Amino acid sequence: MDETLRVGLIGAGPWARTVHAPGLADHPGTTLSAVWARRPGPARELAEAYGAAVADSVDELMEQVDAVAFAVPPAVQGKLAIKAAEAGKHLILEKPIAADLETAERLADAVSAAGVATLVVLTLRFAAQTREWLADIAESGGWQGGGARWLSGALLGGPYEGSAWREADGALADIGPHVFDLMDATLGTITKVLAVKSAAQVDEMLTRLKVMGFDARVVRDTSGLFKVRVGRYATHDEAAQTQRRLKTRLGGQPFVVEEP
Repeated sequence: MDETLRVGLIGAGPWARTVHAPGLADHPGTTLSAVWARRPGPARELAEAYGAAVADSVDELMEQVDAVAFAVPPAVQGKLAIKAAEAGKHLILEKPIAADLETAERLADAVSAAGVATLVVLTLRFAAQTREWLADIAESGGWQGGGARWLSGALLGGPYEGSAWREADGALADIGPHVFDLMDATLGTITKVLAVKSAAQVDEMLTRLKVMGFDARVVRDTSGLFKVRVGRYATHDEAAQTQRRLKTRLGGQPFVVEEP
């Protein structure tokens, strides 16, 4: 690359601070040129740490850069990314790229029409350990099938425990893209998706939980999938203990342990 790519960062939360900003600043092909966030204080603090400008608006940020990186919730990213693509800016996107299919398709159309480059930050695909694993699979002749199960306590504590979109949309939206990406890398292009959601199955599980003594109720997330939300607990340890108990008793059925 003859010239470094000037990148503007939208967002100043934990992911922007720990991943996007240092990555853009340290990479020899990019420069973190400007930062904009809904809250001016964190935006200014992040920008000053890397010698970047603070933009007062998204439009002002886009006037200063060649590409835009996003570290904001999917519902915010989708709309702003369309605007950036239409302005001819390359995109560094988070997963999921939008909060709904319609917006995602509009974004894909905007990118195609503008002819800009895009990258979705599927961090597992780029990890050295994953790249070695994928190379070994290719060398062995590839896989014919696969399955995935991901257990995480990320929302029980830490910087993302208050993430509203992760709480609302669940693991399918948060972790699912990583799983789909690795399945695509190991098995080939995904051509069809079949999903099953059953109110009867959830009702059966709800009854079982109540018999076990849990305060449980049914919720439906924004994608229309049913979940069972279980209780509220005073400490992380109590919630983790409940997670283990449910895993043992229910054999990996979908549930959510809720904390204050």
